[in-house]
Amino acid sequence: MPSIFKTRNGWRAMVRIKGTKSVNASFPTEQEATDWAVKEETKKKPKSTAYTDEVTLKEVWQIYKDTDAEEKKPQTFKRETYTVRPILKLLGDLALVNITAGEIQKYFDKRKKMVTKRGNKPSPDTLRLEKALLSQLFNTAAIRDHVKHNPAKGFKYKLPPCENRKQRISLEQQKAIFEEAHRLTYKKGQGKRMNACAIPFLKFLFATGMRPGEAAKIQISWLENLVRKPRVVIPSTSTKNKQPRNMTIPRTVLPEIIVQWDRARKAGSEYLFWSKEPKTGKFKPYSYHQAFSKIKKNLGIDAVCHSIRHELVTRLFEETNLSETIIASIIGQRNTASLNNYKHIREEKHREVVDDFQYEQMIQISKLEARVEKQVNSAGLKPAGESLAGSSPAPSTISWK
Repeated sequence: MPSIFKTRNGWRAMVRIKGTKSVNASFPTEQEATDWAVKEETKKKPKSTAYTDEVTLKEVWQIYKDTDAEEKKPQTFKRETYTVRPILKLLGDLALVNITAGEIQKYFDKRKKMVTKRGNKPSPDTLRLEKALLSQLFNTAAIRDHVKHNPAKGFKYKLPPCENRKQRISLEQQKAIFEEAHRLTYKKGQGKRMNACAIPFLKFLFATGMRPGEAAKIQISWLENLVRKPRVVIPSTSTKNKQPRNMTIPRTVLPEIIVQWDRARKAGSEYLFWSKEPKTGKFKPYSYHQAFSKIKKNLGIDAVCHSIRHELVTRLFEETNLSETIIASIIGQRNTASLNNYKHIREEKHREVVDDFQYEQMIQISKLEARVEKQVNSAGLKPAGESLAGSSPAPSTISWK
């Protein structure tokens, strides 16, 4: 119920509904205040009463932590706890039934302008992850009958594109990346050297196109038949799509992988590429972010480590005739739908074929024009040597066969 109370100069109305911002206004008479309050209350209340409760986004996050988050990997859930902070700060007190597509777009408009303590604005990848988490929270609420639709999914929100993930890396830049990694690993003099895993790790990524996060977690027990049929057998618990996968190791990078496998075995690491915890000294999956950031900064390359995967897929489309199914299998995709963004590359590859086809069409048209002109001349409809332009021979005198 709205609150109506007497003031010194008239009457004041206040409307407070859980999950929405309270509003108030002053009026000269009690009737006007009541009418306005009833109208505002009707406007703010959910249009549907089919929901079990008017659950807020904060409450859904708690449900998600207690139930659905159990299926997530610890590292993924740890990242989500940081990702959800701005979402709960701006939208956490709103009821789900009041969070529309417009409210989500307003959130992103504000979020793009927010500045961190270091003076940085959120990156496009950060906003992409926030949108994905927001969609996941709505899914959690939907299967528990708190909402009936997911406004975070199915709408094309105005977000900055994640261009860094699609940045091309030329062969010259690839060579420079290997050389810089070698220099930082074996440099002389003062300064901390880079982890020696950087060189074989980067070569493995360029050869296989594997997701960097998955490649960093490869265990030496997953390697099979390094002599005859070298491959990595990845269990379902360590893949993004939760599907087991066999990754073939190209023979161009096999010598480095064998040496790296021997180094890991002697060091006592369960991981093929590894780092160590600073305090405990325990082995952990290779932390590649800092190493690649330093390399690209020294070389002036505007890319991220995931760009290596994008580059390999692009080259496979440009320089081979492999089908989309085979390419998807090589890079570990479940289906070819994720390769739709690369289909335009084949258009440039097939340009020569299209040009030859168009050339043959023009030859056929020229022969047809010559045949028509010969028939016109033989019928005496125009002087010999005169152009067909401007003349309209009788259709009955011309044979098109």
